[in-house]
Amino acid sequence: IFATNLDTLRSLDIEFQYNSNVLQIKDKVDEGGTPGFSLGTILEGYYEIDYENFVVNEDSMKTIFMLYYEPKTEADSIMFFTNVKENIFNIVLETRDIASDITTQIIINKISVNEILMDDSNWEGGEIMVIVPTGCTDELACNYDPNAREDDGSCTYEIDCFGECGGDAVYDVCE
Repeated sequence: IFATNLDTLRSLDIEFQYNSNVLQIKDKVDEGGTPGFSLGTILEGYYEIDYENFVVNEDSMKTIFMLYYEPKTEADSIMFFTNVKENIFNIVLETRDIASDITTQIIINKISVNEILMDDSNWEGGEIMVIVPTGCTDELACNYDPNAREDDGSCTYEIDCFGECGGDAVYDVCE
């Protein structure tokens, strides 16, 4: 999530929906981090992250994300501000095990900045194409792809004389 021309950031609330059969919030972004969320490169200080998930129906999940400024002392009162486009935080979603390519959406229902509700002209949304990863699914092949969910026939089992999987290098008479 990026922000532009923001005087100060005391709080940010985003309510969004997504197809829970296709996407899920990642369990952990980093060691000890909040599941699915991390502060961007520009946010420093005492920002806290919280979120709640709600089941809308069998296919849809709603998440309310909250970012707020929590100074610990009087000296910690400097808040983030920018007049250029800056990364302020990350929402990390991952795909579930899907059988075929699918187009899905993340729908933003509401955004509030510093407890002021923004109208929908202040953000962009769009579709996401989720593609089933293809590659070599045979663990015995030298080019096995552990992320592939569908075999594309590219498995190779021979290593050439330079150690390249499926390479065509051969030793000549001079070795």
